[in-house]
Amino acid sequence: MKKIKKIILTLVAILCLPVFVLNATAQSSGGEIPVESYTYWEDVGAGDRKAVYTQATHYVKEIISADTLGIEALNSISDICTDSSGRVYILDSGASKVVILNSEYDVIKIIDSVNGSESYDFTGAKGIFVSNDAYVYISDTENQRVLVCDINGNLKDIITVPDSPLIPSDFQFMPICVSVDSVGYTYVLCDGSYYGALMYSSEGEFLGFYGANKVKNTVTQALSTMMNRLFVNNAKKSATASVLPYCFVDLCIDSNDFVYTSTGFTDVNDMSGQIKKLSPGDGSNILDSESVNFVDEGTNWTYNVGAMLRQDLGSIAVDKNGFIYALDTAYGKVFIYDGKCRLLSAFGGGIDAGTQEGLFKKATALALQENNVLVADAAKNTVTVFGETSYGTTLRTARAKSISGDYKGSKELWETVIASDSNCQLAYSGLARAYLQEGEYDKALSYAEQGYDRDTYELAFKYVRTDFISRNFLWILILSVVLIVGLLAFAVVSMKRKIQIVRNERGQLLFKTLTHPFEAFGTIKDKKMGSLTIGIVMIVIYYITTVMSDLCGGFAFTKVDIANYNSLWVLARSAGLVVLWIICNKLITTLMDGKGKTFDIFIVTTYSLLPSIIGNICYIILSNILLSDEMEFVVIFQAVMTAFTLILLMIGTIKIHDYGFGKFWGTTVLTVIAMAIVVFLIIMIFILAQQFVAFLATLFLEIV
Repeated sequence: MKKIKKIILTLVAILCLPVFVLNATAQSSGGEIPVESYTYWEDVGAGDRKAVYTQATHYVKEIISADTLGIEALNSISDICTDSSGRVYILDSGASKVVILNSEYDVIKIIDSVNGSESYDFTGAKGIFVSNDAYVYISDTENQRVLVCDINGNLKDIITVPDSPLIPSDFQFMPICVSVDSVGYTYVLCDGSYYGALMYSSEGEFLGFYGANKVKNTVTQALSTMMNRLFVNNAKKSATASVLPYCFVDLCIDSNDFVYTSTGFTDVNDMSGQIKKLSPGDGSNILDSESVNFVDEGTNWTYNVGAMLRQDLGSIAVDKNGFIYALDTAYGKVFIYDGKCRLLSAFGGGIDAGTQEGLFKKATALALQENNVLVADAAKNTVTVFGETSYGTTLRTARAKSISGDYKGSKELWETVIASDSNCQLAYSGLARAYLQEGEYDKALSYAEQGYDRDTYELAFKYVRTDFISRNFLWILILSVVLIVGLLAFAVVSMKRKIQIVRNERGQLLFKTLTHPFEAFGTIKDKKMGSLTIGIVMIVIYYITTVMSDLCGGFAFTKVDIANYNSLWVLARSAGLVVLWIICNKLITTLMDGKGKTFDIFIVTTYSLLPSIIGNICYIILSNILLSDEMEFVVIFQAVMTAFTLILLMIGTIKIHDYGFGKFWGTTVLTVIAMAIVVFLIIMIFILAQQFVAFLATLFLEIV
């Protein structure tokens, strides 16, 4: 019995060991975020991106609250910021109070009022900033002013609405954010301002508005505006509404004095360009971000039934390496982007239910303290300090080296990243660049393909192709000469002896459509020499080459997510459209005195696919050989082949139906309309069938 007990205890100890190790690791790291971190893979498909889970880049290091600080309860934290020495400034707008902490999060000072000739209360203030000279800027929103004081609360200056003709008459000076660059230029962002930030010189002189969003205008909107202006009347004038750009909601300045702005929310149908990096001169965006969506795809309708919860980037910060940290105040998520607008990681969450550490009820502001990310929660009145994991540090360091061009220095770091997380796309791209720089082009091709980095792949492929040609130039030259001479000799002999490559008359008729379409289609109509077998084979080959052009083309040109590739959809849009054209054309031409029978329409349509098949085959072969700047001719050739197919279809349709040119176009338009109607009916039947099956399933469950 004693031996049995010892064995059991030993087994229990062994089984529990991993639990103890994991628990100790979690405690040493401070606490894990209850929501998994993730990132997006770019260019997986045709402009698509795919969300994937990643290793955590941050963990909950500490929760700062009134209890942990040993002070009176905080009322409503509206903003936080840090200075160069690591001190943290917490703005409690509900109690007109600024709590100043040292780098270890101990209270060193509380500013409960700004004192000058009088005592200034700043209840309702929305923003706080500390300059390099340790001056505190409080955006006293409700009192329409910016209070500037020292760390002891002594008033130094008050910024109010400038007395300038540049200020519009309806402008409301309600500051929500202030930033000062290294030379003393001050930028004040006002709530609801469509004009950009107010910019002041180091002497306090108002210089004008700096940066502003522009109204996005589509082609349809532009045409609608033009028509309204051409045909204007009083009713249209009264119904006209001004289209205003979205307002900035936050701004910050990096170590090089570039101003970054956050628009927060743009367009629910086109969420993009929320973050901008403004040029020092005219304030235009120099960040390649206009087409970048800095938040997650879609919106949330389930949080509050009937209402849409919009994602809103309400706070941003930039570190010394140019990495952008953005806080989605609606969902409580933190997004980390590099200077190329590539997402490194996203973490956090809550949506008003953040009861766990690392989640939020009402996230309001974000600040950086070295490698720590601080997020304020106005509902819980806490500041969550996220520390950076070793994986996060390695990832950020490796990416910084890659962006700066130090691919060799980043190689070992990227290998460490991939060893920890094989879902990191940036690691594959970074290793591809490193091997490219080292001249190991085969490895560069492999990693670039794994990371969907088509630019690096093409650079490596160029070197591989050049190396292959230089090593085999003599053999390539000999084979090319032999091939050309052989083809010319075969052509001459064939012409003299009248050799037919295709001896079957029906097969000859297929290729004759390329050179003598009128004669070939006339023969099909008069002598009924079309082959049903050849027509079916043509449809099958057309479908196969269409799929192969998607999947087997050169990697640099194949932008298809193989995991989600739907060959049935390709079948519908290739062979399915051909069959649908045949059916609808027969229905329409029967009503329009068409002479062609269903068999004739089938033969003409399928035989006309030959140029498109040739175009697909050429694309498959040449896309694996040529570079992107050389593929322009192939794309043009493929477009010409598609046009050739349509021309053959037009000639064949006119010939078999005995139509004139005008009647052909009339029946063609009606055929296309009929095809659209059939597709619509198929979709409706499919939807109704789904609903009927769901009804039967519900009925069955109710009965059971």
